[in-house]
Amino acid sequence: MIKHMTSPTLISPRQLAEAIGASESSLKRWADDGLLRVSKTAGGHRRIRVTEAIRFIRARKIELIQPDAIGLSPSLIHTNESLKGTNSAEQFTELLLSDEPERAETYLESLYLAGDSVAKLGDEVIKESLETIGVLWKHRNDGILLEHRATDTCLRALIRIRMLFEPEPSAPRAIGGAIPQDPYILPPMLASIVAAESGLRPTNLGPDNPFPTIRHAIDENHIPLLWIATSLVKEPEEATEAILALANYVSEWGGLVAVGGREAGLIELESSPSLTMCKSMSEFEKLAKSIAQADSA
Repeated sequence: MIKHMTSPTLISPRQLAEAIGASESSLKRWADDGLLRVSKTAGGHRRIRVTEAIRFIRARKIELIQPDAIGLSPSLIHTNESLKGTNSAEQFTELLLSDEPERAETYLESLYLAGDSVAKLGDEVIKESLETIGVLWKHRNDGILLEHRATDTCLRALIRIRMLFEPEPSAPRAIGGAIPQDPYILPPMLASIVAAESGLRPTNLGPDNPFPTIRHAIDENHIPLLWIATSLVKEPEEATEAILALANYVSEWGGLVAVGGREAGLIELESSPSLTMCKSMSEFEKLAKSIAQADSA
């Protein structure tokens, strides 16, 4: 079994230096140059938020030498060695189907630490892998079991990745979830994490939300972005009418409704300045980033 570690909130320059195989003086120089944000204790000692250390590692594409020095799983070092020259989706699929699916969690986390965005992982790794595993039931008795286990593994991996960054407390809020009778947990969670990485403070309503529940969730918060997941659409006409009503509602304060998902094409949505279709997580990421950047301007 792979040991999952809990990252501390603050680390010292020495700990980060050990994690990336650099000298402590280099860390201090990067901090002085403004490349690495640090704070100081009452005694004048430098401290670095783990989320800032992760941002620095990803931005400069630094390889982790001793990840447990900053509270990450030591197995990440072994995964890092296998990232180069491989098809990420194929390797992730193999790990999901292995007897140790926990290795798949670590692999996905390693891809994120190496610089891939959550949106890219969703579009190019998770989606492709689950599509491959999702048809195994046609010729394997354990196909459904493998699909459910793979989904659970993806959820756990995304939760681990979500812990590696934190939006600013003042960041604009976003709310979203899946439509009624859509039981899929992964798409709304993935959208939530993409929104958070993009600089928003999201609230994930999860699967199977009655439209009045979604309306109630935004009643007291004039949020700039509402996302709607449509992996399963059982009542296209009802969904169309309800989503258009939500778009009209958020337009009162300049908000936007983003709709995406496997069966989004079943919903006939009219063109509206307060409504947009996202065909991928990367498209949703661009939208979320533009909203976050507009708020900070």
